[in-house]
Amino acid sequence: MNKRRRYKGFNKRSKTIHIRVLTLIFCLSLIGVYGYTQLKDSKLFKESIFPNFSFTEAISSKFKNISISNIFKFDEDKENEKFVYEDISDELDKIKEDGSSTSESSDIKVATIEGVTVYTIQVASIGEGQDLDTVEEKLKSNKIPYSVVEVDGIKKVQSYSSFDEDTTRSNLDSVRKIFDDAFISELKLPVLSLEYTSKYSYIEDISSGLNSLIENYKEESVFWEKNINKEIDLTEYNNILTKRLDIVEKLQENTEKIDYDEMNSFKENLIKYTKSVNSNTKQASKNANEDNYYLSKSLLLTSIQGYYSFINLIKIS
Repeated sequence: MNKRRRYKGFNKRSKTIHIRVLTLIFCLSLIGVYGYTQLKDSKLFKESIFPNFSFTEAISSKFKNISISNIFKFDEDKENEKFVYEDISDELDKIKEDGSSTSESSDIKVATIEGVTVYTIQVASIGEGQDLDTVEEKLKSNKIPYSVVEVDGIKKVQSYSSFDEDTTRSNLDSVRKIFDDAFISELKLPVLSLEYTSKYSYIEDISSGLNSLIENYKEESVFWEKNINKEIDLTEYNNILTKRLDIVEKLQENTEKIDYDEMNSFKENLIKYTKSVNSNTKQASKNANEDNYYLSKSLLLTSIQGYYSFINLIKIS
C-alpha cells in the first residue's frame, strides 16, 4: 500500500494568496492617495499651523536646486580661478618684476660729490675737563681766525684754512709764537656718492649744489690768500658770499623734495647744515664790513668743518 501523501490543490491555494496580497496592496494605495489628497487640502496646514506653506512647492523647490550641473559648476569655477591665479597671474607678476628690476637697474645713476683735503693749523685738542675758554681767549686777543670741530669725542681747535698746504704752512710760524706745539693738520672731506633713479632726479641737483658749495669755499679761500697785506675788496668778497647764499637756497629747496625713507637722516642733517651755512655767511659779510676779517675767515673754517661733520653723521646713520 502506498503511504505517500498527496497534497492536491496546493498550487491552487498559492495562487489565491497572491491575488489576495495584490488586492490588499491596491486597496492600501487607494487609501494612501485619498489620505494625502485630504491632508494636502486640509485647513490644518493652510490656515492654522503653516499658513502660506505648500508641501509640493517646498519639495519641488528643494529638488530644483539639486542638479548635476550645479554640483560641478562651483568646482569648475574654482579650477578656473586657480588656473588664472597660479598659471597666469603669477607669470604676469614675474614678468612685471623682471621688467621693473631690469628697468630700475638700467635706470640707476650715481651722483658724486667730490672729495677734498683742507689744510689747517691745529693749536689744541681739548678733552673732557680741559679748559677751552683759555685757548679761545688767546686766539681772539691775537685776532687769529679759528674754529672748533669735534673728532672722536675730542674738540680740535684749528686755525686758518686752505685747500693748498703751502698757503696754510705760511701761517704756522706766527701761530707758534702763541702755541708753540701747533702743527699742520689735514681735514679730509671724503667723496660722497649717491645712487638714484629718474624718480629721484633731484638727488643730482643736490649733488651739483654741494659741489658748487665746495667750489665756493675754494673761491673764498683763494680770495683771502691773494688779499694778504692788501686792502680788502669788499665788493668781490660780498659777491662770493651772495653766490653762496644762492647755492644754499637751492640746496634747501631740493633737499625738501626728498621723500625716500632711507634718506631721512641725510635730509635732516643736510637741512640743518645748510641753515648753519646760511647764518655763517650772513654773519661773515657783516664782520667783513666792520673790518673784522679774522672773524670772517673763522666762519669760512666753521662752514668747512660743518660739512666734515655732516658727512660723518650720515656715515654713522
